[in-house]
Amino acid sequence: MANKPSNKKSIKVEETVIVEESPEVVVKRIIFSKTIWVNLIAFLCFALEKRYGFLIDPDLQLQILSLINICLRFVTKEPIAWGGENGNSKEAS
Repeated sequence: MANKPSNKKSIKVEETVIVEESPEVVVKRIIFSKTIWVNLIAFLCFALEKRYGFLIDPDLQLQILSLINICLRFVTKEPIAWGGENGNSKEAS
């Protein structure tokens, strides 16, 4: 038998290392959070109502505030910074 030419091609496989750079997370300061402001205003309204009497049914208030928080959750883009400028505590960890 004669040697027939092979149709197989030699493929050299090299180890590939993929290094992903971690993207910088954009955070916002807590005073710029719509959710925090809405909940703070709701808290103050609840305190005023307790002091001067309920104007709106408490169950309805809970439902309204929950719906507003759900809607705000859908428009939230960045996490809140709880610490320093970048959200990191100024103290060394």
